[in-house]
Amino acid sequence: MMFLEMGETIIAKYNCSMVKEMRVHDGLLLICQNNIYFISNYSVTIDDEIEEIIPISSAEKDFFTFDTSEDDENLFFSGENENEKKKKTITQKHKCTKISYQELNHANKINFLFLPTAIEIFSENGGNYFLNLNGGKKIRNQVYNLLNSMKNEYVISNIKDVNLDTSVLKKKLSAITKLWEENKISNFAYLMHLNTIAGRTYNDLTQYPVFPWILKDYTSEKLDLNDPNIYRDLSKPMGALNEKRLEKFVERYENWDDPTGKIPAFHYGSHYSSSGNVLYYLIRMEPFTKQFVQFQGGKFDHADRLFHSIALTYKSSSEENMSDVKELIPEFFYLPEFLKNDNNFNFGIKQSNGEKVDDVILPKWANNDAHEFIRIHRQALESDYVSEHLNEWIDLIFGYKQRGEEAIKANNVFYYLTYSGAIDLDQIEDPIERAAIISQINNFGQTPIQLFTKPHPIRRKLKLKSPPIYAFPKKIKFEKIKQCQYPIGDIGSLSHKLVYTAQINCKIFPSLTKQLCWNNFDHSLRIVSVDGEKIIKIYEFMHLCEITESQLSYDELILVTGGKDGTVNVWKIINNINQNNKKNINKSNEFTLIGRLIGHYQEITSIAISKQFNIIITGSKDKKCFVWDLNRLSLIRRLPKFKTPLISIKINEFTGEIITCSKTEFKIWTLNGFLLAETEINANTITSITMTNLPEYKNEHLYVTGHQNGEIYFWHLLHLQKKRKLKIDTIKKVSNFQISSLLITKDNKRFYLGDLNGNLYSFFLPDLGIKRHWMDDKDSQNCMKCGSTFTISLRRHHCRNCGKIFCKNCSSNKIEIPDLEFYHRVRACFDCFQMLKDEK
Repeated sequence: MMFLEMGETIIAKYNCSMVKEMRVHDGLLLICQNNIYFISNYSVTIDDEIEEIIPISSAEKDFFTFDTSEDDENLFFSGENENEKKKKTITQKHKCTKISYQELNHANKINFLFLPTAIEIFSENGGNYFLNLNGGKKIRNQVYNLLNSMKNEYVISNIKDVNLDTSVLKKKLSAITKLWEENKISNFAYLMHLNTIAGRTYNDLTQYPVFPWILKDYTSEKLDLNDPNIYRDLSKPMGALNEKRLEKFVERYENWDDPTGKIPAFHYGSHYSSSGNVLYYLIRMEPFTKQFVQFQGGKFDHADRLFHSIALTYKSSSEENMSDVKELIPEFFYLPEFLKNDNNFNFGIKQSNGEKVDDVILPKWANNDAHEFIRIHRQALESDYVSEHLNEWIDLIFGYKQRGEEAIKANNVFYYLTYSGAIDLDQIEDPIERAAIISQINNFGQTPIQLFTKPHPIRRKLKLKSPPIYAFPKKIKFEKIKQCQYPIGDIGSLSHKLVYTAQINCKIFPSLTKQLCWNNFDHSLRIVSVDGEKIIKIYEFMHLCEITESQLSYDELILVTGGKDGTVNVWKIINNINQNNKKNINKSNEFTLIGRLIGHYQEITSIAISKQFNIIITGSKDKKCFVWDLNRLSLIRRLPKFKTPLISIKINEFTGEIITCSKTEFKIWTLNGFLLAETEINANTITSITMTNLPEYKNEHLYVTGHQNGEIYFWHLLHLQKKRKLKIDTIKKVSNFQISSLLITKDNKRFYLGDLNGNLYSFFLPDLGIKRHWMDDKDSQNCMKCGSTFTISLRRHHCRNCGKIFCKNCSSNKIEIPDLEFYHRVRACFDCFQMLKDEK
């Protein structure tokens, strides 16, 4: 077929549908030797022939979702090179989605309309694809097993089994729960994991991820997140939060009498999670606006019934409305854009007060700022109170109070068709009855798959640890740890390993195995050994001119290079060794050009890439900065022009926050291009920048700029009542030479700096490691090595590793002890020093 790569071998063909929100696109799934393909409007016959799907009228279709495939130009994208993109223009009838095994992360068995017929495929670049297989559970399992058994190194190394019916999932769930218990993942991350394992997906609005209402105070001027009175009771479902309303729900349950005997008693006829609820919340964003209008029969609902106020929506869900017990969706904790009417839709005028429905009305404590609402709301989700009580809500939604007697006791019983197993659609032959039940399932919601049958464990109290590097910027000390003959170009750190380059135009591979060097005399790009001593391979003619900048993705699968003429080339990296075999790190890589980004007209000066958020950001001498889509290799937006060319761009992998620096300007942007804060420095030219790797809800974000005069500035972002402001926390004079490279490690415990004179510095907080194992001073009157008696002049010194007490001479050696959170060189006794040195 024309959509397949040259030389591709088809292994299996399946009829299926791709599900996206409330749309279903019929087509053909091809599992091939190198890629997976979904091609719309084709099917495979019983004779194994491929034929076009003949369109049928809506009256003949078994419709359970809106089919808007004709209007959707962006759902499918074809291929990764220019030839394949041309195929899309040849015909709009058949649209192709290709998933490379190299990009495959994992596959999930999932239900669709409570039937075990679907599979969700997740790629490394953040994409996910919901495929509903024709032929039932047997075919679904066949496809799933085939993906796991492919004789391809990428499938073998990457695909993960998350099958709900196996012990593997139970182990995975148990492991994730343990991580949460031990405070190693956030509340948000844990809830997303539970939603995914329970079959919730962004691709199906009827099974959209569900999150809890956290707060009940939406009227105060300010919030004290340490006050338990501002939080919703997480031990009760939304319908049980108000006693008067609950009495009516309980009365209905106790007095329920269905004359047919088919419908069991229930507390709530509406559900906490349904497609209607999702569209209600996301009405201001496409494609949900369009789907909401279709859901309402071609027009917006009455303005009074639209989502227009956080406080009033909570009041409706928690106490006022007998038909409303909805919970929240994940966007309430990370996406400010859904609260703003940036598309200027005309939602109408409220009859109740004559007000125009526009942006969502926010609580006073959010200062009428959607970004501030999201930040504080996320802080509330991660608060001590919620951490201590989130297990109670999990019991209701995913746990032992979801069904049976415990659900009855907890006033947590919903209409029977919202539970899996209540009915088997495959057994219903009457098309009218089947369509009616499907409509009810779609419109009234689905309860997640039950994950726990016993009370969920409580989260443990967070243990006190030595503070990270950003905690006390004014107390940070530094020392020179290396003097090189050449300028420090790049610094890399992984675990406790530190690597640096002695050339400006070099980047260290994220795995710390090699260096990537450019701007050579022959305009080539080179891969050299990590110590810079050996050239592994030389690549010529990667640009028609000199290469001026390059950047690798963190997984080392994408390389972006920029040239002196303003062109930006995007390359796929193909490793010549199995990814599981890292022994021969000197094996070369091959680069395949997958796209060229055109927009700059002068030399490229800075590049950043994030596979987490699927973006590339480029800056050039013409003072322009562009944000590109990494998947489609197309322009997303242009940031406003800078006064001077950008010298550095960084992306926060937690939040998507973008940091841009020119010689005089330092700016922070959201992923969607909203300027959060900016400052201008005219007196001291900026030459480099780094930042802490923290989620947005953390207030302790630290930004560090390096300057031409050898100084570094420590910055904090202040969230003031009317605006955000970048404030200098402290300034340190480190070197007499220009700062060329800065690095804060991913664990935020260490900070390194390099300058143009080849000096490498380490920064640390003094004497803040773990000391609870130290001997008490009074327990030792003599050095435990040489036996000398301690006096006023002969002081005691603790070995930071074993905690024993020695004299100065017997503990004079110094070494880092990362396991005890001493990230700078500290005192160690002779025996410990030798042991730690040998381990290193």
